[in-house]
Amino acid sequence: MHQGKNCNHQRNQGDQVSLEWSRLMEILNQYECASRQVLNKEKSSIYFNKNTPDENKRTILQIAGVKATGTFERYLGHPTMVGRKKNTAFHGLIDRIWTRVTRVTNRKTNCLSVAGKEVLIKSVLQAIPTYTMGIFLLPKSITDRLDKLLRKFW
Repeated sequence: MHQGKNCNHQRNQGDQVSLEWSRLMEILNQYECASRQVLNKEKSSIYFNKNTPDENKRTILQIAGVKATGTFERYLGHPTMVGRKKNTAFHGLIDRIWTRVTRVTNRKTNCLSVAGKEVLIKSVLQAIPTYTMGIFLLPKSITDRLDKLLRKFW
């Protein structure tokens, strides 16, 4: 008898999930009509908690018409999820800046004055982390390493 109650509870929960997501999609549809902006479902994804039941995931993905995303995916070169290991998540940023520093240093800086080098640093190398810093609060250890890389340029 206890199992019967559990099955009814799961079915009711699944119906509730379906109803809530149907309402959400109606709201998005109204927004699209009012704003004349359309959600690009091919570029959209949903991240599910590991405790989300598989049946709920399937229901939501079917109603929303998008794909599920994992924790290690990247968008515009940035992590979509940043967990507790923030240093690991932003290590790619340091690698990109180091690559650019060494590439620029080897080619163009021999004939530049000190003022020219400063302009190059400010216009190119500092622009790389700007977008990331506008989205995420970087750990102090990452910003310290970025400063160290830019000082090595001189």
